[in-house]
Amino acid sequence: MYLKISFEQSKKLSNTTELEKKRLVVQKILSLLVSQSEFVDTFVMDGNNDFKSPIKDLSPICMNINSNVYAINLLLQRTICFSNECLMLSRSVIEKVINLCYLLTSPPKELDAYLKHGLAHSYSSRSQVFKSGEHIIRLVRSDYIRPNKASNDIKVAFEAFEKNGGGLLNNWTDKKREQMIDLIPKSFIDKNLFHFAHSYIYDQASQSIHGTNYGCLSFTGIFENGFTNGIELETNLHSKAFMTLFCMSYSINQVIKCLYHKEKSLSVELPELLRTYEKFNKQTINLLYEFVRETKEEK
Repeated sequence: MYLKISFEQSKKLSNTTELEKKRLVVQKILSLLVSQSEFVDTFVMDGNNDFKSPIKDLSPICMNINSNVYAINLLLQRTICFSNECLMLSRSVIEKVINLCYLLTSPPKELDAYLKHGLAHSYSSRSQVFKSGEHIIRLVRSDYIRPNKASNDIKVAFEAFEKNGGGLLNNWTDKKREQMIDLIPKSFIDKNLFHFAHSYIYDQASQSIHGTNYGCLSFTGIFENGFTNGIELETNLHSKAFMTLFCMSYSINQVIKCLYHKEKSLSVELPELLRTYEKFNKQTINLLYEFVRETKEEK
């Protein structure tokens, strides 16, 4: 009831100077995030890189990152009260971003495994077994045939990821996300901030996704600052939203830099990629400084 009343109060807020500044910074970094994800998606889908380039194989990840960011934008444009929903979406974004950076900078065999895993799972979805307690449900499409009778590509994919007891491995690699970050050449990314962005979003979003008490309330800032009225609540919501958006914005900057190095390794010099990275990165860091400055002034 307390939260419900506070949300209703927040709709009637007066535009205090401090809160208005915080709203403005959040809008700025949200707009920047949309520009970044659109740039990456457009470059990979329609850019100057050769259609046969391995970068093209990663276009589905870029498309999904862009659609996740677009959904976040729609939610926050509607109301800052959707900060928690955006946090949960941000976990999807950060995991895809890490996959993308890793695949852009790792040996070809990793991309091959990633693609084969997708092929194997897309085929296995035609015959699925779902277990919950003592309940077992099996769904089989009429056009399903056993993998050993399918095409050679599907056979190879199944052999690579089939478990000993049947079924497929859930992931295409045994590496954890933090290990992927560590394996990316240090000249390509800022590992310290990348690790922070991943750990911050993963920890916060996991609590929300799994429905813990902390996860259901942490986005309001009640455990850190508390609030007694709608203005304080909205201030907390903007603070939480900014940190989530900053982590995504900074991480997508690393994708652009990895794209530059990948193109360079393919003997394609694209200086505009490096300039774009530098421009976006400067904007992201400047917005962090601006947000911190406004928070200090408020205190």
